[in-house]
Amino acid sequence: MKLKTRFSILAFLIVVFAIVAPIIVFFALGYRWDSQTNRLVPTGTLLVASSPRDAEIYLNNKSSGHSTPATLRLIVPGEYEISLQKEGYEPWNRRATIFEKRITVARDNNRPVALFLQQRQPQLLASSTAALAQFNQLAAVPENEYVYSINAGILTRGNKNLTDSRVLADNLPEFTNYQILESTGGHLFILFDNSLYTHSENTLTLTATNITSGQWSSNGNYFTYYSQNTLWLYDATAGTYELITRTTANIEDIAYDTQTHHIIYAAGSEIHSTEADYNTSRSSLKILDANKPVLKLTLSRDGKTLYYLTEEEKLYSVLLR
Repeated sequence: MKLKTRFSILAFLIVVFAIVAPIIVFFALGYRWDSQTNRLVPTGTLLVASSPRDAEIYLNNKSSGHSTPATLRLIVPGEYEISLQKEGYEPWNRRATIFEKRITVARDNNRPVALFLQQRQPQLLASSTAALAQFNQLAAVPENEYVYSINAGILTRGNKNLTDSRVLADNLPEFTNYQILESTGGHLFILFDNSLYTHSENTLTLTATNITSGQWSSNGNYFTYYSQNTLWLYDATAGTYELITRTTANIEDIAYDTQTHHIIYAAGSEIHSTEADYNTSRSSLKILDANKPVLKLTLSRDGKTLYYLTEEEKLYSVLLR
């Protein structure tokens, strides 16, 4: 090979390296070419997981070529419609913003997206008085560690052996009925008639009015409470309150699924599920229409089976996941 030819090949390789090397460097740094703006732009990353796995991931109605769980890199920043699709399951959708040089998760705390079965056929379990008795067994919760009592306007708490007690508050409001709502972590809400109070350092603080009832998650981290037409979530760890949804029909009962961080609620004859994430684009689903008002509902321990009691005193079960 002639010397001139060798220099020509070397020069060509240098030119190729000069062009390709910066592209490789920018790519490694998380940049990509944006065909809309015709320039290199910094990109973001999206983490998506689901239960069950192997759901196909779509971005703006186009297949990403990935299935859950997956880490999607080099995404041009912007608003995206994220969709998960898996045969036999309801599609899941949520809007999310991808930011440059940041990681976005499909759900808060990178929780797996809970996919619901498409075929949800209710099964009749019991009728009449047997239905209520069986429901109460299914919905039974562990007894509180403490015993609460109110006498002469003073709220006290003691152990079950009645060997130790202390005053929690003596500034109680006027009330006809009350409900103690205690978490496994020691957080305490008290519902006086329809006014919800939180207890802290021997003080009661009014949290909300016109409240029907509330329920703690089994891990004691979240408290869900509701009025006739609003559903709220309190995060005991963060100390924050969040409006989850508003309804047109009256809310009759709720069930919190600790496994998936979903709230199941009965409104009229319909039962709905909504994610309890702190996100304005929560994914929601109508589970079923019972055709009769639903009065009570509860979940199995693994959250996969829903039990509900109708106005006709009929108890049903339905497999969700």
